[in-house]
Amino acid sequence: MEGFGQAYNRQPAKAVAFGVTGLALSTASGLNTWIVRNVLGMKETRIGPEQVQPGLLGLWAVTFILNLLDAWRSAKRGN
Repeated sequence: MEGFGQAYNRQPAKAVAFGVTGLALSTASGLNTWIVRNVLGMKETRIGPEQVQPGLLGLWAVTFILNLLDAWRSAKRGN
C-alpha cells in the first residue's frame, strides 16, 4: 500500500499523503471494485464506480510509481 515505505523511513507526513491519495484514487478509479469482484470473488460488492475509469486509474498508477521512487530514494539517502 502507498505510504508504507515512507512510514518505514520515518516520514509520517509523506506516508499519510501518499496513503490517502492512493486510497482515494484507487477507489475513485474503480480499481477497488474490480479487485473485490474479480480477485476476491465478491461479485455483488461495490467500492467506488461500477466500471474502471481509465484516466483516474492512470493517475493512480503515476502516484504509485512516484511513491515507490520516493521511498527508495529516501531509504538510499538514509532519511
